Formats: sequence, structure tokens, C-alpha cells
Amino acid sequence: MRLEELRNRVVKAALLAQEEGLLVMTSGNFSERDPETGLIGVTPTTFPYKEMRAEHIVLVDVDGNVIEAREGFKPSSDYLIHCAFYRALPDAVGVVHAHPIYTNAWGLVGKEVPALLPTIHYMVRGTVPISEVTNANTDELRAQLIRDMGDRRAVVAANHGIYAYGRSVGAAVTTAVYAEERAKVAFLARQLGEPRPLQLRRSS
Repeated sequence: MRLEELRNRVVKAALLAQEEGLLVMTSGNFSERDPETGLIGVTPTTFPYKEMRAEHIVLVDVDGNVIEAREGFKPSSDYLIHCAFYRALPDAVGVVHAHPIYTNAWGLVGKEVPALLPTIHYMVRGTVPISEVTNANTDELRAQLIRDMGDRRAVVAANHGIYAYGRSVGAAVTTAVYAEERAKVAFLARQLGEPRPLQLRRSS
């Protein structure tokens, strides 16, 4: 029952990301790790999110081995990046990859998304860094992507899109949504002038 719930959460998160405009068609991928078994539920490749059900979610282990999949279904093309996040980040329980427009625009010009508003500071832990890694198709490149992210909860792969993680797949989507909204605000603010830096007050 636990894995069924996990699969449902992955589907729900993917649909939320699509509703929030983080992706188009079948782009992006979503996963969550079960703390008890260590198994990861990940969205299948090239399958419409609006048609996706719990039984379509593929189960893999942290090393990327497919444990359970419906006949004809394969894990999303970026699932090994998700596995790398889980291996490297103990507090990562959910991981998302999406292609939001404004976040991607910052990545295309090699500029990190600035932390001009409190929400992005608290959700991402500061600016959203840019990694020059585009297609992380080797262990070395996947490790580089995670190193470029540093202590943040999200990173933009140049020419590719955002990766975000959290204590659930839903939390990871929330982080990506706020990063995209703040990327848009920062872009628009710079059309008007030089944005004022964020001044955070420490609580006494």
C-alpha cells in the first residue's frame, strides 16, 4: 500500500507541475523515494501526464535498476539523474525536472536566478545556480550538476531546464514553481531598472 501511495503522489505532482506551466506535453520527469524500501517511483518516458495513473509509474532502485514496470513502459530518460540526487543528498525524498520558460531563459544566458524575494530565498536557499552541464548522461556529469547546485535545493542545467528536490515530490514541485515565478519577476524587474537587493532581517 505504501508504494501505491508513492506512485499516486508522483502522478499528482506531475499533474500539478503541468497545471502550473512548468512543462509542455510529455517533457520533464518526477520521482519520489520510499524511505522504507529505498525504491524510487519515477514517471515513464513519453507518456501524457493527463492519462497517467499509479500503475504507469516505474519502480527503480537507487542504482537505476528497474524493479517493476508495466509491460512496454520505461523510466523517464533522466531517471539516472534522479537516482544520483538520492545517492548524494540524504534529505532528498522527491526530485523533479522541468522546463519552465523564465527559469530556462536565465539558464540560456548563463545567469543564476537572483534571490530578490523572500520566497525564493527560503524555498531554494538563495539564488538558483546555473550549471553548464546540459545532458547529464554520465556519472561524472551527474556529479558535476549536483556540485554546481551546492547547498541550494534547485539548479538550472544550461540549455536544458531546472532540477529541484525536497522532502517529497510535492515539495520539490513547489520549489520549482516558486523558482519559476521569481525568475519571471526578476526578468520583468530588470526591464524597469536595477532591482533592489533583498534585505532579510534576522529574528531576535
